[in-house]
Amino acid sequence: MAEILMDTAGILKESVLSCPDQQQQRFRNPIFRIETLDLVPIHIVSCSAYGGDRYNVLRALEKIKPVVVIMYHSDLATFRQVELFHATNSNFHLHFYFLQYSDSTEEERYLSRLSKENEAFSHLKNEVDNLLIAREFDAGREEAPRLAVNTLEAGGFQEDTVARPKIIVDMREFNSELPTILYKKGYDAIAATLEVGDYVLSPGITIERKALDDLTQSLQSGRVFKQTEQMLANYAAAYLLIESNTKFELKIVNGGPFQGELSRHCREIRQQLCTLIRLFPKLKLIWSLSPANSADYFADLKLNTADPDVDRAVAIRGDEVNDEGAFFEF
Repeated sequence: MAEILMDTAGILKESVLSCPDQQQQRFRNPIFRIETLDLVPIHIVSCSAYGGDRYNVLRALEKIKPVVVIMYHSDLATFRQVELFHATNSNFHLHFYFLQYSDSTEEERYLSRLSKENEAFSHLKNEVDNLLIAREFDAGREEAPRLAVNTLEAGGFQEDTVARPKIIVDMREFNSELPTILYKKGYDAIAATLEVGDYVLSPGITIERKALDDLTQSLQSGRVFKQTEQMLANYAAAYLLIESNTKFELKIVNGGPFQGELSRHCREIRQQLCTLIRLFPKLKLIWSLSPANSADYFADLKLNTADPDVDRAVAIRGDEVNDEGAFFEF
């Protein structure tokens, strides 16, 4: 790559006279008619922005400090280096020119690289828009409520000496907000792969959480019937948590968010939900308006109960659930 870096535009007179006739047409623009200026030394620098040293062009510009830069080859990477030089020397007046034939292969190559550069910036912008931006969250934790605490031993109650209550959480549930809220409320969320239940609060309490859209699909496929059967077979108390969220706010009607979502398949879904309750009378339903509301219910159920056994909860195996077919016919 060869660039001609000059201290003034006056030296172009000698360069024009040495060009063939067909090339002199390129220099008939008025900016090149500078015969009245005196000639000054020409600095010819052969360098490129490509290769091992990407800043060699920038260093040459910093050393020579030109006022006119003429590129014999229209190299886009070198042009960006010249732009960087001008940006860092904004008080320095700089003229920049390309020597290029119109409708030539060189011009087509330059325009192609310019188009690819624009596409790269567009792609980069889209990637930045979709990136997860780090946020600062309040990592403070509340103290989980307790009833039975012996304050007569070891000089009284001290928060640091009492272990926090534990709740076993299925790995798939960490895509929701509830585990984070439980953690901030003072509970230790233990991640595990559970086949029965989504949350295990104690050795005898398990909870299956269903968002409104998930509940509709589970009732239609019959999956929730099998899940309920497995929970009641392995735990003394089984709960079905039906949770609304902000994404269902637009679907709220006179009967509230639950009626608004379930009314899409009103008759069929209500029939199946009633059938679920009648088939499993020991199943308890919890209707929650938000994850924060669900965490309050968890606190009430967890209050003064023993921590669950992780090994036992993981060891409980459920039968294979067929998502395509229903387990119960209506």
